[in-house]
Amino acid sequence: MQILAIRGENLASLAERFEIDLTAEPLRSAGLFAITGETGAGKSTILDAMCLALFDDCPRLNGGGVDDEVPDISGVAVRSKDSKGILRRGASLGWAEVDFIGLDSEHYRAYWAARRAHNRADGRLQNVDRRLTRLSDDQVLSTQLTTVNNEVVRLGGRTFEEFRRTVLLAQGDFDAFLRAGTAERAATLEKVTGTEIYRTISRTVYDRAAAAKAALETLEARRGERKVLSDEERAGLAAENAELSAALQADQEQLAGVQADLRRHAEIETARQRRDAATSAAEAALQAQAGAAADRARLEEIDKGLPLRDRNDAVAQCRRDAAGAEATLKQADIDLTKAQDDLQAAQSAKEAASKAHDEAEAGFKGFGPVWTEASRLDSAIETAALELAEAERLEGAAKAEQQSRSATLRSLGEEEKAARSNRDAAISKLKDMAGIEPVAASWTDISDCFGRRNAQRVEREAAEAALEEQKKRQQKAADEHTLLQEKDREDLAAIQLHDERISELTTEIEEIEKAEPAQEDGRLGRAGDHLAGMLREARDLQRASGEAATAAAQQKDALALAGAEAARLEQIKEKGLKAAGAVEALRKPLERAEDAASAAAAQMRAGLEQGEPCPVCGGTEHPFLADPGRAAAAEALRLEMQAARKAHEDAKQEYVEAGRAKAEHEARAAQARNAVVAAESRAETARKALAAAADKLATMDAGIAEPGDGWTIQAIEALQASISARRSELQEAIRKSTRLRRSSDGERRTRDVLAAGRDKRAVSMAQLARDIADAERQIAVQEEKIGQAGMIIAGLDDRLAPCLDVLGLEAPSLDDPQPGSRKG
Repeated sequence: MQILAIRGENLASLAERFEIDLTAEPLRSAGLFAITGETGAGKSTILDAMCLALFDDCPRLNGGGVDDEVPDISGVAVRSKDSKGILRRGASLGWAEVDFIGLDSEHYRAYWAARRAHNRADGRLQNVDRRLTRLSDDQVLSTQLTTVNNEVVRLGGRTFEEFRRTVLLAQGDFDAFLRAGTAERAATLEKVTGTEIYRTISRTVYDRAAAAKAALETLEARRGERKVLSDEERAGLAAENAELSAALQADQEQLAGVQADLRRHAEIETARQRRDAATSAAEAALQAQAGAAADRARLEEIDKGLPLRDRNDAVAQCRRDAAGAEATLKQADIDLTKAQDDLQAAQSAKEAASKAHDEAEAGFKGFGPVWTEASRLDSAIETAALELAEAERLEGAAKAEQQSRSATLRSLGEEEKAARSNRDAAISKLKDMAGIEPVAASWTDISDCFGRRNAQRVEREAAEAALEEQKKRQQKAADEHTLLQEKDREDLAAIQLHDERISELTTEIEEIEKAEPAQEDGRLGRAGDHLAGMLREARDLQRASGEAATAAAQQKDALALAGAEAARLEQIKEKGLKAAGAVEALRKPLERAEDAASAAAAQMRAGLEQGEPCPVCGGTEHPFLADPGRAAAAEALRLEMQAARKAHEDAKQEYVEAGRAKAEHEARAAQARNAVVAAESRAETARKALAAAADKLATMDAGIAEPGDGWTIQAIEALQASISARRSELQEAIRKSTRLRRSSDGERRTRDVLAAGRDKRAVSMAQLARDIADAERQIAVQEEKIGQAGMIIAGLDDRLAPCLDVLGLEAPSLDDPQPGSRKG
């Protein structure tokens, strides 16, 4: 396992979110580094976060002591060794996350989180959240607490205790490794240092040592069967060996001469064969030369015809061109016929198409009104668009008009001043006019009426301008409200579609996850790994059983050969004894015959006379004088003695060779017997390991039963293939669930965006509704003002009518900003 990153938030003394990325600089190339800081700064909390994310446990919770209940801010006591207790006080959520590389070289992310109910700081602590994700395809492998912990142990190769004692070594825990038992330390060191191979080597060395010891014991037993030779026997054997060596040397020299003669004879025979082969080749060449006369004549004729070769090639090319032209002509006739047929078919198709066109034309004319209506609607849409643009333009113009009206109002004030001046001038002028005494008498009242009427006229014009402005405001707000309502209906329909899609995706996800594919895939993955080990054990068992059978057959063959050699030894021994007896039987007669046949004996026999005593033996009878063939008999005995000795020596040599062969066969038999013992031991070890692995597989809850024919290689491979196929299906289901979950999250995000847009739009629509209502109220107010001003002006006009008649003016002329309009 290789740690890549550590993240967390709200854990013990670390409140803020933190991240330690070991793949980024400067930590990536830092080599050895340390975590330093003041007491309580959070150094150990970083290590606790790493352990929580990986194992749902940490050193501060795993120390000695009892697991008491401690009070919690929620009022519900928790265990002192509960991992949720590391959540920082005042926080409703705390989490830890670790990225790491597993033993399979894949990148993973382990997640741990503790939360309180309702996201309240004093809420009750909830169950821990766990999640294991493969980063290469962002696939969530498991979310169950036990499954995640088991998967982390499998992928990392260490339990929490082994991790704490060997990798972490947190504060005060350095001696945890030293306090561990011998077996635990050995197993931990094997995992840390990768020395499992040495245990295997040690076991192999032990097996081989046992086999060698058995072979040694066999050899020692065989050595005990042989008695030790005495000095005399050893001297005799040494002398015999020297004689045999000398004889062997002579035989080897003779053999070398014979082999040299054989090589010379072989070389002579080879030369003779080569000579015969050369003679045959020469004769064949002469015959071939004689037989090639016709070919040479043919070549001469060909040489004469070579100048005509180009013309012949041209004629042949012309013939080929003519044949090609004929074939092209035939193909052209066929193509012409086919083209005529195609033309007729095209004409038929044209007639059918014309008929279809006429029918379509009739249908087209039938659709004329519809298309006319569609064109009208398109025109209406374009007109509406133009009206919208015109309305926007009028809005701008209205604003400009408002500014113009304000300027006009200011100019009206100035005109009012001018009118007052004119009025005063008119009054002075009227004084000079006849018939206006009544007017002059009541001029104060008339002047007041004029002032009031002018004020009402200005107020009415202002109310009319305000009325027009409020109507435009109302219309604009109503148009915007209508557009927002249409958009809101569209978004509502889209939200309903997204809700339906989310519901469908949720149902499909629940249907997939109901079968818990990630958990089943994890179980099958562990079972597959276990089956791989069982397959190795089964192959070891098969290999060891085969080796035991082969060694047993070799032992049987070696024992049979050793028995045959033992029988041959007895035969050779008997033969040697017979030859030795013959030598011993011939030795004394031969000695006597040789003594009698020697030169000294012959000289002494020459001085003997019949009847006279022998100076050696004193006998008066001298048989050798009467039997001269005794010398030939002595020579015959000598030859027979040589033959007997040779037979005896041959028997001794055969006995030695047979004994050596018997010893070799017995050694091979012993070696084969040791090989049988070692192979059977390995087979028994593999058989026990396979049985133990099968028992463990039965407890793995993977739904794998023992095959009917037992745990054979074929059965295990078939199970592996079945598991691989099932895991492919499960992983496809997991990927599909992940894709569906992403689609669901995307649909939900889009739906939330639309809902948030509707909420904002509802606020805008409410404001527009208030604006419309306010505009309607303002319109009513302005209309009421206009009505009241009109009524007041009408009453004032009635009061001013006599005066206006005297002055020759009409009431409408009073609304004209340019005075002087008179009757007639």
